[in-house]
Amino acid sequence: MCKDTTKTSPKEDLKLSIKIGTTDKEDKADTAFPRDCSALDPLSVSGVYRIYPAALVEFDVYCDMDTMCGGWTVFQQRIDGTHNFFTDWNAYKTGFGDLNEEFWLGNDYLHSITSSGQHRLRVELEAYDGSTAYAEYSTFNIDDSKSDYILNISGYSGNAGDSFDYHNGMKFSTSDKDNDIASWNCATSSVGAWWYANCHSSNLNGRYGIVDDHTGVPIVYVHQLLYNATFGSTVTLNCSVSTTTSSTITEVYWQKWDECQIKYISSTTTSSSAKYSGSTVNTPSLTVFNAEGLDVASYTCFASNIAGTGYSTASFLNVSAAAFPRDCNDLGLLSGSGVYRIYPTTSVEFDVYCDKDIMCGRWTVFQKRFDGAYGFFRDWNAYKIGFGDLNQEFWLGNDYLHYITSSGQYRLRVELEAYDGSTAYAEYSTFSIGDSQSDYNLNVGGYSGNAGM
Repeated sequence: MCKDTTKTSPKEDLKLSIKIGTTDKEDKADTAFPRDCSALDPLSVSGVYRIYPAALVEFDVYCDMDTMCGGWTVFQQRIDGTHNFFTDWNAYKTGFGDLNEEFWLGNDYLHSITSSGQHRLRVELEAYDGSTAYAEYSTFNIDDSKSDYILNISGYSGNAGDSFDYHNGMKFSTSDKDNDIASWNCATSSVGAWWYANCHSSNLNGRYGIVDDHTGVPIVYVHQLLYNATFGSTVTLNCSVSTTTSSTITEVYWQKWDECQIKYISSTTTSSSAKYSGSTVNTPSLTVFNAEGLDVASYTCFASNIAGTGYSTASFLNVSAAAFPRDCNDLGLLSGSGVYRIYPTTSVEFDVYCDKDIMCGRWTVFQKRFDGAYGFFRDWNAYKIGFGDLNQEFWLGNDYLHYITSSGQYRLRVELEAYDGSTAYAEYSTFSIGDSQSDYNLNVGGYSGNAGM
């Protein structure tokens, strides 16, 4: 008899594990070529093992040999949020991460394991305070890649709530392969990848540290009120809040996820007597200017009551101005470093090198030197229009630099690396240059860093 040690349901997620067990009754103890973790010797310890789910198919998995008598094949684990789970279709197809740390096993492997026999699913959650919860399903499998890994799941038990039933029968979706039934891309707006419908009741590959809780926590939606699909357009978003209990909504606020941190950008504290039981209340809208190309999914509305805080996961706007980015900051989250065409004004377009790796990415590079292959002792016209190779050493061009910084607020980052590999940087919170008539007058301020001013 195995003991279930789960406690109360958490409000926020700290650790998350999704694992597969078997409901087959026949003897599966083939320890030489185990089909999955349930076929290991029961005395085996938890760790990484090679399994053989089908002829000519073998791969490594993490086996949990401790929970509920062991034999669980783990296909997702999140511990501390160090690994980015907002990635593309191919990554989820083949898997990513470290089997001893955070990882997604891979949809192809998940299908191989569940394609024959009877399997069950167990989801385990652990909160910051150590409390735990679980959900278990007696039937679980996913179809192959041709079906886009359709989810088949039923038979819930546990204390975490049934948040998978809503997704039963759905195809898997990522930001670059939209298989949901919503009119927008749920993976993009929910910053994850999942068997989305319209959009989700669970989002276990979403932003780390936030899970859904349906025990009276406010339900929050973001709706697009106005969108004019022209360059420099303005978007107005409205936050609608509803609850299933009589708990008073104490606060509604907007946050923006940008530059690796959450910025608190607006707040509305409600009347202490206000109760929105079973109904909807509209809060003041949020207007975003120059929204063409903006990652509107980075704007999240939160609402709080005594049960906790709910948040929006779907902004009904997925602006496709990645087709017309004003600078590298307007590129999508999954774009890699490289050369892109930008459109800083309605009549000006040109190619730039975008650094998507340093400090959250989205940097427009206007000078690069690394081996001295290009001579930088050049005349006025060369510096005016630019020179070099955007994939090697170059100066972007003062005219182009002015176009980029002539509107909006920009910062400057200078990075230095010595022959011995040591590095230093200088960052300025304000940066722009004037036009050619001013001889490209430099405006810079707000130093930080370790390279010196």
